[in-house]
Amino acid sequence: MTAAARPILNEPRSNHADFSTISITSVWTAIGGQQPRHGRAPALWRDTADRNVSLNEATGTWFDFVDSVGGGIIALVSLALRCDKPAAVSWLESSGFIAPRDPAARVAESEARRDIARGIREAKLWRTAALDLCDEAMDRLKSALPLKPPQNGEIKVLTDFERSLKRASDATLVTLYRQWRETCPGTTDAMIASARRIEIADGIALGRFLEAM
Repeated sequence: MTAAARPILNEPRSNHADFSTISITSVWTAIGGQQPRHGRAPALWRDTADRNVSLNEATGTWFDFVDSVGGGIIALVSLALRCDKPAAVSWLESSGFIAPRDPAARVAESEARRDIARGIREAKLWRTAALDLCDEAMDRLKSALPLKPPQNGEIKVLTDFERSLKRASDATLVTLYRQWRETCPGTTDAMIASARRIEIADGIALGRFLEAM
């Protein structure tokens, strides 16, 4: 998949609000973004002054030309505030952009958040191990470049996977982790165990360093 063909972040379907009536520029400035010039502004999620994010008022969409990702208003809030989609909708409600949802929807979202909380600890350990494996595989591929060029874009596949793990919201990360656990339970358990050992070793090393100060 080329960079230009990377998927747009999905917007959840909603039966309680018409997102087409919301000004994406108003949402952008409300979450702390600079006022766009000619529909372009610096990314909130990077330390930059370059106006590489496009905001389209007519379609209510945005696009980041550096990371080649984009979407609608909920995807924008989710990325800028680093939260899941239910939290993004809650923020839009509390900020007055959409009307509050019915109580049943709030109960369902509360349960979804509790479910994420139950899985996020192990999901983050799994991500740590997965990123380490990506780094090791990347080093091997790059060291073999003079003798055997990578086939089928292996380096890009690893880079895209690594980026998706780093950018994933808690909800997305828990989903990815559970998918891996379902298909590769033994490997997933080993990855989590490895990450735990590294975490413990790092904690011990830090404690000894602080004691020596």
